[in-house]
Amino acid sequence: MGDPAERLQKGAKSILSDDGPHIFPLDMALKAKGIRCVIAKSFARIFFRNAFNVGLPLVESPEAAVETLQVTGFVFGIFVGARFFALVLRLLGGDDVIDSLLAKIPFGPHGVLAVIIGVVFLLGSFLDWIEITLIILPLVAPAVTRMGLHINGFGVVEQPELVWFAVLMALVLQTSFLTPPVGFTIFFLQGVVPKEVRLEDIYKGIIPYVVLQLMAVTVILLWPDLVTWLPSVAYR
Repeated sequence: MGDPAERLQKGAKSILSDDGPHIFPLDMALKAKGIRCVIAKSFARIFFRNAFNVGLPLVESPEAAVETLQVTGFVFGIFVGARFFALVLRLLGGDDVIDSLLAKIPFGPHGVLAVIIGVVFLLGSFLDWIEITLIILPLVAPAVTRMGLHINGFGVVEQPELVWFAVLMALVLQTSFLTPPVGFTIFFLQGVVPKEVRLEDIYKGIIPYVVLQLMAVTVILLWPDLVTWLPSVAYR
């Protein structure tokens, strides 16, 4: 298994690494070294006193804090922009247009759900979750509530159809982030694995997880009450 100190040093370097492609602006958030830097160094200092002799000087901490603040500002800027865009779109009647388009889709609620899942899956290939959850999902959520879906709230969960829809969309986005060729997770993983690991190897290794995600989406679609049953037990 190798020396524990050496394995910890490699793990800390991977956590703090800035290697790998920055495909999306928000990808910087995944590599911000602020809190991760403090956690990695604290863990190393507690268990291995010689951990600070591997190129992780404390002088980097102020730079990491500044970078973290910058990335946090970028993220909040995305939040504000997304909310503003969604508000303007609603004021201009964009949600009514989307409702009318969804109403024309054949096969009823099943067709509408298939279209929404497909659109969210495709958008997850080149947008991060913030824009999708703050702009796209609020526009289609009213259509979901009007589908007449019969999902059991077990007397505890309010608006169970929206809870089910949110969980379903979260699973779809997770699947999209794992799916080649432009999955978020794939490029992040490429930046932290050893250089001898090829992108093709990551593609092959991700297949079982994509299959599991697709199975989870299928289960949620076939048995929607599973989503609301556990919260009903937890909060009863």
